[in-house]
Amino acid sequence: LKDENNFWNEVDKKWPDSPEEWLSSSGICLSNSSASMGKVQSGSLGFLQRQQQIIDVETYVDDLQKKINEFESELLTLRERHESLKEEQETREEESRKLEFALLSGNKELEHQQLEERRMQQTVSQLSKDYEGIFEEMDSSRLKENTAAETIISLEKERAELEDKTNQLQERIQLQQSRNDVIAEELLAHRVSLTETTEQQKNTEEKESRLNKEYEETSLRLEQLKTALNEGEMRLEQSRNRIAEIDGSFEEMLGNRTSMKQELEEDIQLHEQKNEEQTLLSQKLQERQGHLENSVSVSHQESIRLTEFRLQREQLEDQLRKITEHTPEAILSEMDVEASDHKKMGRDLRSLNESLNAMGAVNLAAPEEYAALTERIDYLKLQSEDLQKAVDDLKETIKDINNESRRRFREMFDRVNENFMNVFSTLFEGGEAKLVLTESEDLLNAGVDIVAQPPGKKLQNINLLSGGEKALTAISLIFAIFLVKPSPFCLLDEVDAPLDDINVVRFNNLITGLSYDSQFIIITHNKKTMEIGDLLYGVTMEEPGISKTVSVEFKEAESLIA
Repeated sequence: LKDENNFWNEVDKKWPDSPEEWLSSSGICLSNSSASMGKVQSGSLGFLQRQQQIIDVETYVDDLQKKINEFESELLTLRERHESLKEEQETREEESRKLEFALLSGNKELEHQQLEERRMQQTVSQLSKDYEGIFEEMDSSRLKENTAAETIISLEKERAELEDKTNQLQERIQLQQSRNDVIAEELLAHRVSLTETTEQQKNTEEKESRLNKEYEETSLRLEQLKTALNEGEMRLEQSRNRIAEIDGSFEEMLGNRTSMKQELEEDIQLHEQKNEEQTLLSQKLQERQGHLENSVSVSHQESIRLTEFRLQREQLEDQLRKITEHTPEAILSEMDVEASDHKKMGRDLRSLNESLNAMGAVNLAAPEEYAALTERIDYLKLQSEDLQKAVDDLKETIKDINNESRRRFREMFDRVNENFMNVFSTLFEGGEAKLVLTESEDLLNAGVDIVAQPPGKKLQNINLLSGGEKALTAISLIFAIFLVKPSPFCLLDEVDAPLDDINVVRFNNLITGLSYDSQFIIITHNKKTMEIGDLLYGVTMEEPGISKTVSVEFKEAESLIA
């Protein structure tokens, strides 16, 4: 920048501000009627003076061309500096300032050249005036006619030459102007880059400021909500206590129902297992009792046979003793008589021995096992009676819970039905609608039918309504359920999509009325629905594949517009 200032100072020192001053410094003075050189002033020397003026002007133009070349060289140097200082923002800013200075200097030089052009035009105008003066002199003196004619011709030539030089100078000025335009475009590009960086920083600052403001508003809103929550908690404490008692008993009943149901299932499974065990034990007991009875019966029969055998043995021994006492002839006679019985008894004895061997060893612990099995059967019967009693108690509890559920369902159904009638009348601006339970023996298993009658139509099932009427009826039912126990927040996703403009207005009026107690977050493409919001969020894509969230707070926008 110092070099540039020194350059232009040298130019200002070297070149005067106007052609008149430069001609003055060269000893040439222009006036309305004539030109003088030094101290010589004569009408006869006007032609020579004008030739000298032309030479001086050509010299001035050449010097001006040199100055333009020097300026172009200086501009080239500045452009090289501009190309070398593009990488960092501070360097770009410094380069931009340099280019701005160069552009201002160029504009200043351009203005200076334009001023020179105007001054040359003034010179031409002055020469024209001199030309007119010569005509006046021709009218006043015929003696100077020839000289004046020659002067006119020379002046016309001089004028033509000056016009050519002026045109050339204008072309050079236009070329310089185009070069300045290129520099201005480069400077504009740098300014745009700098502006974008500044704009991004400004957007970041605005976003940060907006976020801080939103944070403060959210904090204030949070404090208000906390205060309202504390007040609401104080107001709802008694209601909570009453509800807690009912819910506690109901939850306890539900818990007992669940636990008892699980215990019942476990007891039923245990009971079934025990029944199976009892059945198996009974079968085993019966089998063992059968075996025992068979064993006892067989033992008894064998004992009888053994006793009979012993008696027969004793009889045989008695007979043997008698035989020893009798004679051989008597013995032979008796043996002939009883031989057949003796063979029969031998066969019976062998048969009894085979039966005893087939039975095996006698189980002497069978009576104790029978007693243990009988005791086990009595215990299982007692357990079965306890389980049956528990099942009866559970059935009674389930019956109480179902009765309470029916009562609460009926109460809630009536409240929803009442809200449904009111909301339906509000959205349709008339008409009536109701919820009807289908016929069923059990209230808990009954279905629900929606019967609606828009204004000007007869009462009919919802399936017979149009698409928009169905949507509006469904919205009425949703808000009827919502109004039974409103929540702090409610999210609606394109609920207004199937509605026409008139129904959208009614829907918006309903949302506006409910927004005093709950906050609504609505996803919508409808402009009318957007108008009722306090804060609007939109997603745009300035660049392909990059989404950007934009938010507008209507109160702030209205204040800015106002």
